[in-house]
Amino acid sequence: METYFTFADGSLRYDCPSCRQRCCRGKGFALGGEQLVPLVAKLPTLAPLLKLRGGAWSATNLADGCWFLDDAGWCSIETTHGRALKPSTCRLFPFNRVYRVGDVRVVDVNTVLCPVEAAGGGGVTHAELVREIDELAGSPLIDAATPLPPALDVNWLDVERKASHAAVVHAEDADALAAALGEDDGARLSRAWCVALGGDVNDLSDLERAVAKRAALLVPSLRWNFIFRKDAAPWATSTARLPRRLRALVTLGALASRIRGQAPSLRGLTELWQNQARALDVMARWDETVKLAAPRFDGDAPAHLLPALGALLGAAFRGGRTLGQLVEVAGAALPAEQRTLALSLVAAQLDTLLPGA
Repeated sequence: METYFTFADGSLRYDCPSCRQRCCRGKGFALGGEQLVPLVAKLPTLAPLLKLRGGAWSATNLADGCWFLDDAGWCSIETTHGRALKPSTCRLFPFNRVYRVGDVRVVDVNTVLCPVEAAGGGGVTHAELVREIDELAGSPLIDAATPLPPALDVNWLDVERKASHAAVVHAEDADALAAALGEDDGARLSRAWCVALGGDVNDLSDLERAVAKRAALLVPSLRWNFIFRKDAAPWATSTARLPRRLRALVTLGALASRIRGQAPSLRGLTELWQNQARALDVMARWDETVKLAAPRFDGDAPAHLLPALGALLGAAFRGGRTLGQLVEVAGAALPAEQRTLALSLVAAQLDTLLPGA
């Protein structure tokens, strides 16, 4: 079976003891049926806490952290009873997102629960993971069936591997990476986004360079999860928006880095990608003309934002405005210290401004 990894060989590493077990805090764990009997034979007190769901067994965790962690931060199941009895999820974690798309196995990394770091080629290898997966063959936690995105008319694996290669080659140049992925207007857009959000463009390039180096490590994984998500848009639509959306992530990450004085971590960038999805959508569709049928708004808005909300919806209703121009309109209606709220304000109204977005 062909295997596609959403991260370069040896590019990522993790350190369980120094992490202090962020992945094990009350999350429980899952294991395949073939592991159940041997593990319960060694740890019979575990049985009342087991639950069968979707063909896999899971154990509820009533502690603040996994009760099998020893004082040094290692798994006591593995150190006492051997790695073969360690639950499947834990053995593969954080590379435990294993899917099957047709005859291709996809191995993804969990960068939300695990603070993985750049390893510069000295991290976990593809060969190590293949051996681990082979040993766990048959587990319901491996090869979860994933449908192809709608209207797929290309060799998706070839496209994704080219994107992964581009991320390695252009890791320190956000504009070059965006161009390699299909977005040739990255520099103009970056400056426009920065100005509209009240940022200083003078140090933008240096900030973006630091963020791009980290974001490049995530490009294959972010692309995979965006294109193959359950509610994915047709292939052509998803892939057309992705390069600009990824370029927007670098700029937003650069602006965020001013808060702590350093680029967000890999986990932080993943959180930014997920939690600021609407804002990234606005940035990715910056030049699209809005299609507001009536000057209404969805949801509640704080009283101090109502003037800006009214200004942007009024401008949208009059027609001919792009999303980017509406961010500028909203920003102009806000006090200078609140101008950065304009992007969030437009993002919250995206369904109204671009129905079907």
